[in-house]
Amino acid sequence: AVYKILLMTDDPDSVLLKLQEQEPNLQATLVRGSPPFFVEVLHHDVCKGNGLKLLCQHLDIPLDSVIAFGDGDNDVEFLQFSGMGIAMKNARPRTLAVADRITEFDNDNNGVFHSLSTLQKEEHLPSYPHKVSLSSLSSSSSS
Repeated sequence: AVYKILLMTDDPDSVLLKLQEQEPNLQATLVRGSPPFFVEVLHHDVCKGNGLKLLCQHLDIPLDSVIAFGDGDNDVEFLQFSGMGIAMKNARPRTLAVADRITEFDNDNNGVFHSLSTLQKEEHLPSYPHKVSLSSLSSSSSS
């Protein structure tokens, strides 16, 4: 069985439309990915959200304790299934619509780092015996 096909194109919307028109009974999920020139054809049971569920079950981590970041249509279930789904400022509209929060900065400006710093200040992140302050990492962080 095929679980994923990744297409790269200059016109992803036309490719999606053509696939939907030519294969109306296709037993797959069609996703506009990120970067914006990706089109993904996925087995109907395959998504990041299901992967997150399986990983959390395996590691015995409650889903409601997970913070997930995403920017593409392929991140929708990932954000929905997590305890806190955060969309990047530059995320696709579908992803922005399901997010609990939206980053102040985009992918190219350390959006995840800044959001984690905010979450740490708001005490949403667990503390560990060997706690590393996110602010001490800021000088070494890149996009």
